[in-house]
Amino acid sequence: AGTDISDVSDSTVGDLITTEKPYYKGYSLMTKDSFLKADIRRPTYLIENFLIEEGVLLIASTDGTGKSLIASQLGYSLSTGVDYLDFRVLKPSPVLHIQFEMEDGELQRRMDLQEQWFKKYPALKPHFIAPRDDSDIFEDKWDKIDTTLQERDFRRGTIIVDNLYTSTDLKLSDNDELKMLIKKINRIKGKYKIAIVL
Repeated sequence: AGTDISDVSDSTVGDLITTEKPYYKGYSLMTKDSFLKADIRRPTYLIENFLIEEGVLLIASTDGTGKSLIASQLGYSLSTGVDYLDFRVLKPSPVLHIQFEMEDGELQRRMDLQEQWFKKYPALKPHFIAPRDDSDIFEDKWDKIDTTLQERDFRRGTIIVDNLYTSTDLKLSDNDELKMLIKKINRIKGKYKIAIVL
């Protein structure tokens, strides 16, 4: 196998000259068995087999199927430690719930219904709601989300953004625009070490 030496350092060139070991520019490989035996840090689950620390969870379905209710219940479960659907909450988390679609009164009405059940469980972690501001939907909200997380020093928690579609002015069916948004979300996730539910 040949090597294009214009792409490697002087040190690597020296190593190539003095060794029989091949130089690869592609991915390193492991056998399945060696991979399974390797000492690799595993993710910490907030909700068993469902949501990991610093992970991203996307709740997706057609209109009117209850995505917002499911997201709200997820927030309650994370802050109280109460199981989410049939998934155990392993590590309660602070929650910041931001929604851009419905009016605050409707969110409050829905949460009042959920509160009837969850109020018997004390909150183990803070659960914050960001009331809607006067900005339009389908405008970029991610810079303001970043500013909010920074101002409130919200780290190592979970933010629920309801929903991805209304949180941006980008055309999400355009792969290039979607990639830009995912990069921004990933940067925010890493900066604050948060899980994000969309």
